[in-house]
Amino acid sequence: LNEETVKLTFAALADPQVSNYMFERERVFHGVGDDIANSSVDIDALLIAGDIAENGLQCEFDTIASHIADAPVSHYIMATGNHDMRLRLYKQSTKRFCDFTNGLNAGVESDLTIDKVRYSYEINGYTFIVMGTDKTEFEEAYKKYGENIHFLMVNSTDGSQETIETAKEFIVSEGYTFPVYYDTKSNASI
Repeated sequence: LNEETVKLTFAALADPQVSNYMFERERVFHGVGDDIANSSVDIDALLIAGDIAENGLQCEFDTIASHIADAPVSHYIMATGNHDMRLRLYKQSTKRFCDFTNGLNAGVESDLTIDKVRYSYEINGYTFIVMGTDKTEFEEAYKKYGENIHFLMVNSTDGSQETIETAKEFIVSEGYTFPVYYDTKSNASI
């Protein structure tokens, strides 16, 4: 490798699944952030591919950002995984993920901004094509295996951020046919 001809340096990791209740993952991710921060190489991009957060929660994305926002990188390339999108309204999850990615990039004065989970971006003549998870695959699995497997979809319905009515509207609007149960007392979530 001739360092004189290198046009792009990036760090990549996948599947950190940082969680608001599995604290060991945050500790490991914190170490990754420290490693990147202590790099002796200028990093053009930090790529995190899929399942960045365990449940796509704002608090999880905030935790992730706190560990990498000061990394010596020029751009943040983020790709969703099913964990980032699976348990929330699709539009809400997309906005949360885009805001997370855009906030990181604004912090390093990158011109990369996204408004959807699939995008492309060029850095130093190299194009990153991001094909993140678009929607959940539960409906497909239910249609394929529903006669042999009992699916239990539990919707955390707190009554303020989401009600049973808004959840039902979403399920109908998306054409989902799997059975859904509503957890109005947060008994199924930690």
